[in-house]
Amino acid sequence: MAEEIDPKELKKFGLTHYESKCYLSLLGQSRLSAVEVAKSAGVPRAKVYEILEGLVNKALCRSFPDKVNKYGAVNPIILKKKFESSLEALHTEIEEKNQKLDSIKKEGDEILEKLMPLYAEGRNKKDSLNYIEIIKNSEMIKERYLQLVERAREEILVFTKPPFDSTPEQAQEQGEQVLNVIKRKVSLRCIYEMLESDEKNRWLYNFIKWGIGEGEEARVIDKLPMKMAIFDRKTVLLALEDPVSKELSLTTQIVEHRALASGLRILFEVMWGRAEDYRILERLV
Repeated sequence: MAEEIDPKELKKFGLTHYESKCYLSLLGQSRLSAVEVAKSAGVPRAKVYEILEGLVNKALCRSFPDKVNKYGAVNPIILKKKFESSLEALHTEIEEKNQKLDSIKKEGDEILEKLMPLYAEGRNKKDSLNYIEIIKNSEMIKERYLQLVERAREEILVFTKPPFDSTPEQAQEQGEQVLNVIKRKVSLRCIYEMLESDEKNRWLYNFIKWGIGEGEEARVIDKLPMKMAIFDRKTVLLALEDPVSKELSLTTQIVEHRALASGLRILFEVMWGRAEDYRILERLV
């Protein structure tokens, strides 16, 4: 007895569900009329002629003219040939796309080789505001912050102030990258502004506790004047409050200026002296 086949198995050969059912019915018989096929396959009688015509067009069955037209299945080996032909076409398509990708990559590398010297030339040119960089895109701000963290060799001082444009998960991920500097013996001190709700302060408490466990020094305070980070006493990252809306602006300035960094470092030390042990949050939450 032939093994029963699920019509769904023939879908990979490009047959519809009804076509599969009709073809399977024809396989087990010499010839059947359309009405007999509909009954045997369990397909709508009104659609059976259209289905059989589709099988004829796919060369999977033949029509035999008679008083009543009969239909017979073609050897299923043709399905293997069709499948192999489809695979060959797919392999050809994949190969062509891989060649196109290689070509695009090569063109991109060639363009990059032309752009990099221009970028280097621009970095070497000095002007009166060469030490100031302004960034407005949030993703670029995060990227530059992490670049400055990675470049730090001695000390990082941070004012951490809401609002934040990161989820707690993203903040955790960024925190892990920042804390890597401690392994390089870089001093990391952060002052965190307390948040407006018990739930958020609970998260802040756990976040700070985790950082301290990794070697960070941290304190908390009711209010910070700005978002700020000072790197190695020479580079300052600032996000200032908009004087009109009174909200922290997305626009961030990065200033390479030792005198400014020195003055703001004094501000940090003053705020550090006023700040409290982070465990005060434990009582608040």
